[in-house]
Amino acid sequence: MLLHPKMSRICCRLKARALSAGSSYLPSGVCGAPGELVKEEIRSFCSLQIAGGKCRDNCTCSVASRDGPEMPSYCSEMKHQQLNISSKRKDCFRATGYDVHRRIRKWWKALPSNKRTLFTEYLRSNKWKLFAGLSGLGIIFILFYFTHLEESPVTGRSRLLLFRKEHYDVLTQLEYEGLMEEFAENMLTENDPRYQVVKIIIDQLIKSNRDLPGISKMEWILHVVEKSDINASVLPNGQVFVFTGLLKAVTDIHQLSCILGHEIAHAVLEHTAEKGSVAHLLDFLLLISLMMIWAICPMDSLAILGQWIQSKLKEFMFERPYSRTLENEADEVGLQIAAKACVDVRASSVFWQQLELLEAVKGQPQLPEWVSTHPSHGKRAKRLDRLIPEALKIREMCNCPALSDPDPRLIFRQRTQHLEKSEEKPKQNVAVDVQKRT
Repeated sequence: MLLHPKMSRICCRLKARALSAGSSYLPSGVCGAPGELVKEEIRSFCSLQIAGGKCRDNCTCSVASRDGPEMPSYCSEMKHQQLNISSKRKDCFRATGYDVHRRIRKWWKALPSNKRTLFTEYLRSNKWKLFAGLSGLGIIFILFYFTHLEESPVTGRSRLLLFRKEHYDVLTQLEYEGLMEEFAENMLTENDPRYQVVKIIIDQLIKSNRDLPGISKMEWILHVVEKSDINASVLPNGQVFVFTGLLKAVTDIHQLSCILGHEIAHAVLEHTAEKGSVAHLLDFLLLISLMMIWAICPMDSLAILGQWIQSKLKEFMFERPYSRTLENEADEVGLQIAAKACVDVRASSVFWQQLELLEAVKGQPQLPEWVSTHPSHGKRAKRLDRLIPEALKIREMCNCPALSDPDPRLIFRQRTQHLEKSEEKPKQNVAVDVQKRT
């Protein structure tokens, strides 16, 4: 395994500290149980990066773009089961709407003109009864909605929960079995140093956050997959999947801890059940409009166009913005989880700045945020910077060791400025040469 050059240098420092003073991998004094990486584990992990007593400065990491055209396959791999289940539900709703519309339109066309007139007059004469009936259904729907709102025990946000996590246990198990079957040949063993390092981080995050609702109720099991994709995912049942591509992309253990804290937050906040509840309600409401589209449109081609427009409006006006909201919430709670584990939370925003910079260097197009299910890297970094002061207070309340200077954000900013200046110098030299020649 080859890590990012910065990770290699950190491994060298960790090894040197372990051999000399027995320093811990994660800071001690954590809220919960302190977790130390013993010298042998640091040595074995860092030996992957050391040849002849020197750190290797090789390998550059490939970073996935945010829902861009070059996005790696992990979006389809890690969530294929969930997408298939969601797709089947949507197909069922579409088929129902299509079948009902066909029956209504066929029945209407088969009616004689005089019966059509009588039916229209009947509706007009009973319009207030019809209005009262529809109003009653609307009131029932509103009552149903508000009676299924619950307050998140972690953030206090009101959310719609039609289903409990227990209702998703069967689906989650199917998703887990599918992932295990797909990645069976790529799973790292528990003796692999990379697995051991990630396991220590996961255990540290869990032990330090036993007070959070849902943390202690789940059995957290780690799976490290030997794949180049930059991704980590936590299923609602506590199954953690981490790709080795993520280990190559992070600069240090603190960035990795913040990312894993974010993924754990998704499971603790029951975002899967929440998204499923909202999607189910939206599909039911849109089924009514879908039936109207197919029943009213005289041509199937117009109905298909109307259905496509409806699906896109639903996707970009409801689904994607809601997904970004949940991502922001997971960022906030994940940062708190990392802070209680005495992680240097300042590294969280640096990771997203690195992704933004690398995408710019690779020339990947900057897509508008509204077309993505995740916030942009830049906005994500800025929002984390606003949350970091509160996270630092949490570290202090947990009696964590003081963070050392300099701030990793300052280091990244200085290196970025140095990179920009180094790129400007050749341009200035070319301009001077042109002036001399003229």
